[in-house]
Amino acid sequence: MNDPRYKTHRWVVTRRQAMQRDNYECQMCKEEGMFKPGEAVHHIKPSDKYPDLMYEIDNLQTLCRPCHERVHGREPIANTRFPERW
Repeated sequence: MNDPRYKTHRWVVTRRQAMQRDNYECQMCKEEGMFKPGEAVHHIKPSDKYPDLMYEIDNLQTLCRPCHERVHGREPIANTRFPERW
């Protein structure tokens, strides 16, 4: 993510508001009855296609990293901090 909009004060404030609203919980996991801390704020309607919704709180949802990767159709980020050693 090299988009300079994600480094602005406006985005930092909006991101924090979305996470606070969502109680810092992954909303997709919550829908499935599970709990995982949220790490990413996802644009429901993509900001590259809907730039006018970039900072709209109703277009944002807090997600954990695996859910955020899944919703974008990407492979989950491997846990490289503690790799399997078997």
